[in-house]
Amino acid sequence: ITNLRKTTLRNQEQDWLKSNLAKFTQMLQGQKDLNMITRRILSELAEVVKAHYGAFYLLQQDEENQNIRLKLFAAYAYKSEKNIPKEFALGEGLVGQVAFEKSRIFITNVPDDYIKIHSGLGRTKPSNLIILPVLFENNVKAVLELASLDSFSQTHLDFLGQLMESIGIMLNTIETSTRTEELLAQSQSLAGELKIQQEELRRTNEELQDKALLLVKQKNEVEAKNKEVEEARRSLEEKAEQLTLTSKYKSEFLANMSHELRTPLNSLLILAQQLYENAEGNLTSKQVRYAKTIYSCGDDLIQLINDILDLSKIESGFISANISSVRFGEIASFVETTFKPISEAKHLRFNIEIDNSLPDLLETDPQRLNQILKNLLSNSFKFTEKGEVKLKISQANKTWKSGTPSLDNASRVVAFAITDTGIGIPQEKQNIIFEAFQQAEGSTSRKYGGTGLGLSISRGLAELLGGTIELDSTLGKGSTFTLYLPVESAASSGMQTETVKTIISYEQASQQQVSESSEIDNLINSIRVTNEGLEAKGLVNEMINETGDDRNSIQPNDKIVLIVEDDMRFGKIITEKAHSEGLKAVIAISYIEVFDFINRFSPVAITLDVKLPDTSGWRVLDLLRNDLNYRHIPIHVISGEENRVLAMKRGARSFHLKPLDNDALNELFEDIVAFQKKQVKQLLVVEDNELD
Repeated sequence: ITNLRKTTLRNQEQDWLKSNLAKFTQMLQGQKDLNMITRRILSELAEVVKAHYGAFYLLQQDEENQNIRLKLFAAYAYKSEKNIPKEFALGEGLVGQVAFEKSRIFITNVPDDYIKIHSGLGRTKPSNLIILPVLFENNVKAVLELASLDSFSQTHLDFLGQLMESIGIMLNTIETSTRTEELLAQSQSLAGELKIQQEELRRTNEELQDKALLLVKQKNEVEAKNKEVEEARRSLEEKAEQLTLTSKYKSEFLANMSHELRTPLNSLLILAQQLYENAEGNLTSKQVRYAKTIYSCGDDLIQLINDILDLSKIESGFISANISSVRFGEIASFVETTFKPISEAKHLRFNIEIDNSLPDLLETDPQRLNQILKNLLSNSFKFTEKGEVKLKISQANKTWKSGTPSLDNASRVVAFAITDTGIGIPQEKQNIIFEAFQQAEGSTSRKYGGTGLGLSISRGLAELLGGTIELDSTLGKGSTFTLYLPVESAASSGMQTETVKTIISYEQASQQQVSESSEIDNLINSIRVTNEGLEAKGLVNEMINETGDDRNSIQPNDKIVLIVEDDMRFGKIITEKAHSEGLKAVIAISYIEVFDFINRFSPVAITLDVKLPDTSGWRVLDLLRNDLNYRHIPIHVISGEENRVLAMKRGARSFHLKPLDNDALNELFEDIVAFQKKQVKQLLVVEDNELD
């Protein structure tokens, strides 16, 4: 009887299940109104499975951002509340999770704070909650949520599971029909537009036929004009090439001419200074005043020549960067020593700030960096009448406007910010002040003096060092020029760059000494043979006497200075200075004479001009420093270009920049005299290997 009762009950449940499925299947057939059918499904289900709350969420695509979301489309016994959302993303909430996993969620113990079922008399929580996915071919179409005050039976759950498939088919059918109707309407609309366009096309074709004849005529005219344009283009290219070549020749000419102009000015300035100092006291005050005027004018001319020389080198790409390590304290010390007297003379405050977070060393060219800072600070002091000038050295916290590729990492960039309270620069003139001969107030007037080349030179040198310069200025309130440089060397690839290495080791020098000594010996032998031939012809004395040095009056105990210089006027000035110090002088004007005179006269010191007519003075310096026979002789480099770091690293005892004034010349010979008076020290070497 028990088995029969169970079998009967099971058969009744199956009959109920099949009859209701058939009922819903018949109800869903042929439906096209999605809004109506979803509300009817919820109403019918509420009656069949004893549900007291229902919500139908349809999967839709957001037109604005194209996101797919489940939106509440129809409801049964639904009451809107602020904390209950009406749409869900996939995986969001239980509704979104059902859609994401494509499987139902059945809850039999609903929490107290969950949804409430409302009636006119009150509200209460449901006993059971079921959320089901509506699928078609394993694709989610919708999600159905039902809640009941009673319990859903297993038969109810089986019924709902099978019904979802029928609802999925219905939703897909309605979606397909809707899309088909839309496409049909669109097709009909396009057909009408096509008919209109065909008519317009016919009229257009008639117009085109009329214009075709006109185009043939215009084509012939265009071809004729194209020939004229091509001829003009070739002419412009030729002129551009000529302009480029002219610019190159101009830069090279300025560089060479600037150097040549420095040579006579060097002697003029020294002689003018000696005149106005009037050491012998035989000049009148008027003559002294004239001599001072000559010296002042010559010094102004030298500064202009220096600026033109730097600018021409930057333009022609011949300037070089000698990269080495420098401490920020050394930079600050140079700036303070140079500009502290100027600030005191103009009654301006001058402050230097260094950020403690900076690294210990900066890889750059100290000479070029100092030149940039000197130009920028000189510019600030020139245009500031009251207030202050400040230099702040800190780590850059941004990349700059030009976006230099090698400096994208701002944490490895140092900023040198020079701020003043001067006249400021108008916004419309800030783009042109870096051009040559432009004053810092943005004009070409000489109101404030100077050449106007400093900013142009500074910009070129900054690019050489791999950096840039930015300007922030307000008219009447002052300016801030900021130099950005990489912590590690990033010299411009468009320029010639020479990284100065440390002096070669003793082992390397020993290996090179054999070949270089042989070269020097061959030169000396060649000189001797040449001199013997000239002496036989009576020409040697005549050549020697033209220099006016002491080579013919050398006594065994004389102290001799070898002057390597091709400017005879400057050579004679140094010779006279040597005589005043009790020394004798011999002038060498060529590469060959240098080594011949060293062996003949054994000089106590050498002054070396790096620009010789037949070779570079740097090569002479390297040969002397790498040969044990000549390494003991102190070499004082004299150059028209600032290369102090390079000279000292290659073994020079001192470096002097032309033009030399009397003080520099006195300092040079004081060092020569003091050095040659040093006592020779004897060194005992204890070594079991004689070759060492």
